[in-house]
Amino acid sequence: MDRRMPDIGNELHKRRVLDSKKDGGGALFTFVQPSVSQKLPYREQQYRLRRAVMKHHWLSTHGSLLDTLEKGVAFPIMHVDWDPDVKQNHIQLLKPDDLGSDVYVQQGLYEEVKRIEPDISFSDRDNIEHKAYIILGFKSLETGFSSVLEKTWRDWTGARSIYLKLHDEHDLARITFYHRVAPVNQLDVFMYLVVVECWNVCPSNLIRALDFVQRMRVERLNGYISIYRDLGSEDKDSNYHSESSSERESFPNSKYSRSSSPTLAPPSIGNELKLPAI
Repeated sequence: MDRRMPDIGNELHKRRVLDSKKDGGGALFTFVQPSVSQKLPYREQQYRLRRAVMKHHWLSTHGSLLDTLEKGVAFPIMHVDWDPDVKQNHIQLLKPDDLGSDVYVQQGLYEEVKRIEPDISFSDRDNIEHKAYIILGFKSLETGFSSVLEKTWRDWTGARSIYLKLHDEHDLARITFYHRVAPVNQLDVFMYLVVVECWNVCPSNLIRALDFVQRMRVERLNGYISIYRDLGSEDKDSNYHSESSSERESFPNSKYSRSSSPTLAPPSIGNELKLPAI
């Protein structure tokens, strides 16, 4: 049975789903990158970061390891606990060097604010190896939560564009908007996250997924974006990288790299990004 809706009905359905409300859950994100620029093949650097994460007792026994499917991004590895059993006032976040002197770690506890969740699927969603996440991060000079940014999050984060343009073959399951609740005053950690859960990113359609992410990166230029494979709790190479791409000898956006990217922040309220009306 073909579960695809007719094109017109599908578009109308998508527009209705854009009004979805929040679920209220939380997530603990760990962002991992080299502490210094290293002249090593990209795969080797990524492998070392994975090993550093998996050697940590708590990280290796909780949550999922996320491995980027791209090359040269600021955070080759992320770890996320989708249901942290901690209270905001008692959480003990990792220190920047807790995974070793060669690894720079940032952690943030995030609260779900809103979500977009289609009620149709385009795959069986039974193969964890095809599960991937497009993750967008935004920094802010404000430590408080903006109600205006909450109301307009679908526009300035690009969530609306992702929902309407991401191909059905990647089987979008949900788009979740998070706001950081801890640490409170650390401007260097993403204040807002958007997590796009896809259940069918596989070798046959990976190039199209990578192309979509790159187009989003070029078109918007106001936040971090990359696509990650969900490795669960296993330490293994995602093995999805395109071998035609040249190996990079260092991470250009490393914490201490000379070519570090500028501060990534949501657009100012007076200059919101405008998308075509839907």
